Amino acid sequence: MKNYIVTKLEKNDKYDLLITLLDYEILISTYIKTITLPETPCTHVLLDTALCSGVNPYRFIETTIDHGTMSACMQDIQIITVDDILLATANKVLTDNPKYIETSILTESQIEKLK
Repeated sequence: MKNYIVTKLEKNDKYDLLITLLDYEILISTYIKTITLPETPCTHVLLDTALCSGVNPYRFIETTIDHGTMSACMQDIQIITVDDILLATANKVLTDNPKYIETSILTESQIEKLK
């Protein structure tokens, strides 16, 4: 079973995909090693770790996918802050999948803010 949702970011100049991690019991480093996508030369990816690490300044991670797999080097990963448009897109993915929100590490107040 896939423990993530892949959203293509059509109107974004920096990122091609948003990958929303769904299972807080899986380490983020494990996720990075196991995510595979259709092979492409190089794809810039934004990972949303809200359900794993909470809604906090460490929520979004940028990295690249090279030929269908995440870069194995942890040096290629950076924690970033996103603009309001990307934040709204990421929040919509979460609200469209309420069963994952309910079983996440999010607090009740964080869940209410997403609604």
